[in-house]
Amino acid sequence: MTFDLRKYLPKTDHGAILVTTRSSMVKLGQTIHLRKLEDINESLEILASVSGQEDLRQDPKATDLARELDGLPLALATAGAYLEQVSIGYAEYLQLYRDSWQKLHEETPQLQTYDQTLYSTWNLSYRYIQQQSPLAAMLLRQWAYFANEDLWCLEMLRDQEIDNAAVSALDSLGLFYWDQGRLQEADVMCERALEGCDKAWGQEHTSTLETVNNLGLVYWSQGRILEAEAMYKRALEDREKAWGQGHTLALKIINNLGVLYTEQGRLQEAGTMCQRALEGCEKAWGRQHTSTLDIANNLGFIYADQDRLQEAEAMYKRALEGHGKAFDATLPVTYRPALKTLKNYGFLCEITGDVDTAILCYQRTLVGTEAVWGRHDKWYAWISNRLSSLQHEKCEASEEELVPKNNKRRGAYGNSESEALRCVQT
Repeated sequence: MTFDLRKYLPKTDHGAILVTTRSSMVKLGQTIHLRKLEDINESLEILASVSGQEDLRQDPKATDLARELDGLPLALATAGAYLEQVSIGYAEYLQLYRDSWQKLHEETPQLQTYDQTLYSTWNLSYRYIQQQSPLAAMLLRQWAYFANEDLWCLEMLRDQEIDNAAVSALDSLGLFYWDQGRLQEADVMCERALEGCDKAWGQEHTSTLETVNNLGLVYWSQGRILEAEAMYKRALEDREKAWGQGHTLALKIINNLGVLYTEQGRLQEAGTMCQRALEGCEKAWGRQHTSTLDIANNLGFIYADQDRLQEAEAMYKRALEGHGKAFDATLPVTYRPALKTLKNYGFLCEITGDVDTAILCYQRTLVGTEAVWGRHDKWYAWISNRLSSLQHEKCEASEEELVPKNNKRRGAYGNSESEALRCVQT
């Protein structure tokens, strides 16, 4: 069955409309044939970016999986999302995928290879969700029959007692909204989840304290600093009382308090907190873990704001070396924490007069920011302005005139730069 799409298109003489279809019968405007990814490194880049892992070219099983998924971006992203959530290696996922593909092929041999590849990755993810929360899996199946508007789960649950699975779903949805910048909705979800956690598990349960930490993140993003601090302190006191200072959740909260103190200008307290978090993360996960590297970036920011520029440089370099590919100019930097550290290091180089390095850092950060967030992201504009200013300055000034400029700023970072170079909350 075919439809005439033209009656649904707006009657304007500007802009552009993209129509995606797998039908060769559609003849509207210019046709662009989209192909699969042919470069294995591009497939590995998608896997690495979504799974939060790096340098997959050194892992032969990751390469085998990328080849098996045949350059299909959606299948690669689905596999990466699964591996980000589940603690298994690429070899084990590859075997699960092959088992899923074989079963699907036997049950539905009429499906094309493209569909079988996608359905196999989706099936693995769905089965994992089903194991973790049958309620969530059932909800996914029901949502397949709804339109694309939001389902207000609070309306559904208003007159019912929220069970444990629903509480976890509300908390996850709150974090999802927070990541999208939908702060009011995130606030409602996390507060509702916290209410349910307190009733279901008590105030000192790990899930309750995770939700308290998440609510602190939301308050911080809303500018409700005192309320965020109260949430973090509550979570930290209860967590340390139950499990001690080295527990991974406690380390996460300690880091978040350090970031909060940095925003308030309480740099000595911020440094103490982040140093505690760094030492704890090194002990718990090692020096190369992404959480350890995030905190190294945060300490670099604090040291720079205290005019401890050599220590700041050492922290930024340590974080970048840990991220690995940030120092490889042949590879695009698309890992978000590495981008933040590269931006921070570029600004440090700018204020210390190392203009060439600053320009290089900004150029690479600009490319990565466009790839990850797009040109409309506010940090893209900030980096672009810094880069243009430096390039203009370099053209006009002699080498002798390119001197350190940190005497013009509060500490190393002024107010506007401090906003742009935010630390990493977790």
